Amino acid sequence: MVLGDSKTVVTSNTWPGTLVSSMVPLNPQLYDMTAAMTALTGGDQKLASVAPNIAGALAANGNRGNTGNFTRILIDLGTHDMLTGSATLDATYHTAYVTNFQTVLDALHAAQPGANIYVHRDWMSTQPDLRIDTINGWTDEAIASRNTFTFPGPDQRTWFKPFVGTMSLDGVHFYTAAGQAGCVAAWQAVPGF
Repeated sequence: MVLGDSKTVVTSNTWPGTLVSSMVPLNPQLYDMTAAMTALTGGDQKLASVAPNIAGALAANGNRGNTGNFTRILIDLGTHDMLTGSATLDATYHTAYVTNFQTVLDALHAAQPGANIYVHRDWMSTQPDLRIDTINGWTDEAIASRNTFTFPGPDQRTWFKPFVGTMSLDGVHFYTAAGQAGCVAAWQAVPGF
């Protein structure tokens, strides 16, 4: 199962589809929660919009009892929270961000208790490194608070940022074919994945 922003929409030529096709011998199942969440949140993919809608989206679309249980849930959220105009990075926003992320993690775990959840950490060339590092630090805090079922996934600061010139369509964060391949390789390199 994948849940994320517009970079996470599943087609055969995006990183989720390519990652699953690389696991064909394991006969993986892939379910894209991104479309369901986008419909419920009106396209707002900030955690403050995802958190109150995640349980309903899972109940309606995500539990997927007819196709069995998932072993992995991949999350790519946080990019929209990084945008400079989003909010001041103060204690109030910190608490809300971590609490909202925990709500999302808890809902996913309740729906798929046998799945390990992996969280991708984001980067955008248009945002100051301090803001990106702060948001990713808060993401790591949420991961650590649910460490029996949630684990760090790839970090765009290490696999994408150094190669943004060849991996990005817009020089910001949308992937080229090389970026899609880089994302797949980054997921495949995650310990335990």
